[in-house]
Amino acid sequence: MLGGGEILIFGLANDEIGYIIPDNDFYVSAKKPYAFWAIPKDRHGRPHYEETTCSGPFAAEMMREAVRQLAAFDR
Repeated sequence: MLGGGEILIFGLANDEIGYIIPDNDFYVSAKKPYAFWAIPKDRHGRPHYEETTCSGPFAAEMMREAVRQLAAFDR
């Protein structure tokens, strides 16, 4: 990019974009999907707080695809 030969991939950290939840584990309440005070539990009784502060159900796949494209990039 600036004449160097290395590609550096970095991401936001320290909770800059919230949690990244894979779509197969993404669960929100149908009535109050992103209500922090109404944290839903799945059929196994596990709470899903992270979904209330995440980037959305498709963020993980979008990021995975972007990294895959970067890895396949041929200079």
